[in-house]
Amino acid sequence: MFIDESHTAKGYTPAAQVPQVYGGPRTQDAITIHWWGAYGQTHDGVVNFFENGPGQTSAHYVVSEGRWTCLVSPWDAAWHAGNAEGNRTTIGIECRPEGTDGDYQAIGELVAHLRAQVGKDLPLIPHRNWQATACPGTYDLARIDAIARGQNAPVAPAPAPVPAPRPAPTAAPSQCIVDPGDTLSGIAAQFGVSLDALIAVNGITEPDLIFPGMVLDLPASECIVEAGDTLSGIAAQFGVSLQRIISVNPGIDPNLIHPGQVLNL
Repeated sequence: MFIDESHTAKGYTPAAQVPQVYGGPRTQDAITIHWWGAYGQTHDGVVNFFENGPGQTSAHYVVSEGRWTCLVSPWDAAWHAGNAEGNRTTIGIECRPEGTDGDYQAIGELVAHLRAQVGKDLPLIPHRNWQATACPGTYDLARIDAIARGQNAPVAPAPAPVPAPRPAPTAAPSQCIVDPGDTLSGIAAQFGVSLDALIAVNGITEPDLIFPGMVLDLPASECIVEAGDTLSGIAAQFGVSLQRIISVNPGIDPNLIHPGQVLNL
């Protein structure tokens, strides 16, 4: 398949700068599978976001049926994992959330191409292994691996139509690692927390002075209960444990939540 290399992500770390930024060399030890998070978004729209957006996140590849777009060379570090080790050691692929048979085929073929290019049997890692997030959603990594190996992977039945997921924080309220180009206001917007709370929880006295590799504590985030929601379903969607939601919402009845209710995550 043709690789479109006519686009370049705004934010990434060249291989030569990786040791200084991340404390170790750039390596290709695995492939991190993502989905781009909202049903109905287009391949070109996601490419445009990484190329012309705020530049706080990126990916090596954006993939959908019949299309591979390379935004960051796999030899450089894309800002995709939300984790310094993940950024330093893996190749990030952003996949179409609808996950059609054609999407799976394109992803599997790219995985096979990257394994051949790097010369390693690169394992597949879900984004959620690097940080607390629902990404890559419903993607079946075993099916992708089977396609990459040329096996006749069973085709899963088409999932029932689902609504676009609610915007979710890309990390549970714990920590994040500052990437090159980050600002406190940008991090607050990315994780859905207030700037004042982010400054307060970290005891920051100079908001304009943060540096790559710095670890920031994240204040608690919130979600609003929608009709049909359950606590276990919310926990799965936002990548946090059910027990955590119960513990940070004192007095909550786990079996009785109602639309419009605000929950700490």
